[in-house]
Amino acid sequence: LHPKIWSVAHLPSDCFKISPCPAPLGGAIVFAQNAILYFNQNQYFGLATTSFADKTTDTAKLPLHRSPLLDETFLASNCRTSLLNADEMVLNVEGQLFVLSLPSHRSLKQKGFYGPEVCQLMLRRLSSSKVAAATAMAVDMQRHLIFVGTRNGDSQLLWYHTDTHDVPACPVPVPDDLESDDEDVYLYGHRLVAVTAEDDVQPHDKVSKAAEFAAYSVDLVDQLPAIGQVTSMDMGVDVDMEGVAPKETLVLSGGVGDQSSVSMIHRGIFVLLPKLDLGADSPKNLFR
Repeated sequence: LHPKIWSVAHLPSDCFKISPCPAPLGGAIVFAQNAILYFNQNQYFGLATTSFADKTTDTAKLPLHRSPLLDETFLASNCRTSLLNADEMVLNVEGQLFVLSLPSHRSLKQKGFYGPEVCQLMLRRLSSSKVAAATAMAVDMQRHLIFVGTRNGDSQLLWYHTDTHDVPACPVPVPDDLESDDEDVYLYGHRLVAVTAEDDVQPHDKVSKAAEFAAYSVDLVDQLPAIGQVTSMDMGVDVDMEGVAPKETLVLSGGVGDQSSVSMIHRGIFVLLPKLDLGADSPKNLFR
């Protein structure tokens, strides 16, 4: 083994997390507020998540690229991460789920994955629906389950599965005279010779897809009700004509933002009330 000690001299000052990558890929992912960086011996790949990432990162030492599969930008502050499989990682950014495709050996063999405007880290959405902002997150790879734990509302258990169709990939021009060994590519990365003459550029060069990634669908399996972040409460009494003692019920309003809800706490056996939507503008404000 020939370990390499990574220097933190040129890392962005807003880095907040480092996650190891599983074998045989190896290396580590460094998360910053404006960028995602991958280090593995002599390999380095950088992905910008905001338009001003080059202002917080020394791009001369750590060049950054944008993911062609994601048009939007976001701050990755305090995002929760977990491995989705051996080649992908799931990110929860304020309730939005993203898939980070790692530069694995399998992805390195995909034709056209390397290009002058494409980085080896690919970022795309896992689901268009918004889930709970995670305080903690765990993934069961075998059963395809994601647990999203939060203190601001109800914790959720999600089931993810792939659709039959693939996500359309961004076309990337690939030079025909590119010669490289698979082992060299895996160890040292890919180098493209810049075109020096405009005459060498062919207007009808062959274009191949950068990569085709399967689209995921996420379904809510179960949720764990929470009464945390109580903002208001009141006591109500349900007078039962047939009973001796009145039934007291504590009504609570709690949660934050999309995870806010109204809950009823009572003692003893009580009739389970159906969930009621309190308005179209607040689909998650449920009366339990």
